[in-house]
Amino acid sequence: MAVTSIEKASTAAETTAPTSSYPEKIIAENLSQGSLRRLDSQIAVADSKSESDDDLSYLPENEREIIRRQIDIPDINLKFSGLYRFATVNDLLLIAIGSFCSIVGGALLPFMTILYGLVVSAALIAGQ
Repeated sequence: MAVTSIEKASTAAETTAPTSSYPEKIIAENLSQGSLRRLDSQIAVADSKSESDDDLSYLPENEREIIRRQIDIPDINLKFSGLYRFATVNDLLLIAIGSFCSIVGGALLPFMTILYGLVVSAALIAGQ
């Protein structure tokens, strides 16, 4: 009796496949106990510990402390002038020049529309 490659592949898959995965094991345990309720309908009760402690319980204490310092960011009251406390004189000068140029460019935008309309009108009159 000759064994085909399809039969070899199916027997190899059967031998290497795990017997049961984690969710299947839970389902089988609940069915064996006669429980007919849905597995995802159970209500989780929060412990008195915070969620970050539960999530980081697998880490060593020093790494947990580092992660807590990165996650817990304190509120900082900062004034508008505090945004530029590390700016040099050159930085402030470039900010002032950029602000001035943006104001001038915004003011000239409607003027460019009027100027373009005058040029088109002059071209139409010259073309007649």
